[in-house]
Order: sequence, then structure tokens, then C-alpha cells
Amino acid sequence: MNDFIPILIVAVIIAVGVLLVIMLIQNLLIVVLPNKVLVISGRSRQTAVGYRVVRGGRAFRIPLLKKVSWMDLTTILLDLTVENACSRGGIPLKIHAVADVRINGGDPQLGNAIERFLAVPHRPDP
Repeated sequence: MNDFIPILIVAVIIAVGVLLVIMLIQNLLIVVLPNKVLVISGRSRQTAVGYRVVRGGRAFRIPLLKKVSWMDLTTILLDLTVENACSRGGIPLKIHAVADVRINGGDPQLGNAIERFLAVPHRPDP
């Protein structure tokens, strides 16, 4: 019976260690949905722009060294109303319009949107 106690203690320690590793991975792993973009910046990287973009995938984050930002790529509905707009004949008009706006997920446009809307610093060319 005394030989069983050390094996039980080792088994409990291994189980707690595996549970801690699973919890750590679950907290540091970020899953990116298809309609969102994950921008990771902060630590010096070998990329030319200074940040990494993840679209529809997974990424690990390092809490103290990297900054994580999200950008939504879904369509935004804008309701526009213009009052007292004059026509050619000088007639005041009240105009109501609806616009659907979306950020382009292509490389040059997405990079511009990230630098403008998320305040991610662009690394200047050497």
C-alpha cells in the first residue's frame, strides 16, 4: 500500500501540469474569425511594416511583448441626412441616403486601413 502513494502523487502532479499547460495555451492562443483581422505589433520583427496581420487563422500572443488589435471587416451601414442642400434652381432640399461601407481585405488597402484606424506605427523604410 505504501508503494501506491508515491505513484499517486506523481500522477496528480502530472495531471495538474498538463491542465496548467492546456489553460496556458487556451489563454494565449487567439482564433481569428473570417470577418475579422488580427494585428500583432510591438516586438521587433523581420517584416517591413512592423506588424503582422492574421486573417482567418490562429496566432499566439505574448502578453508583455506584443500588442494585439482587432479590425472588423464586416459591412458598416451609414445613414446620411443632408438638410438645406440647394439644387440648381435654388430650391432647398432634404436628402436622405444610406451607404454600405466596407474595408477592403486586399494587401495595400488593408495596410493603409490598419495604419490609419488602429494607430499601429508604420516602420519607415531604411
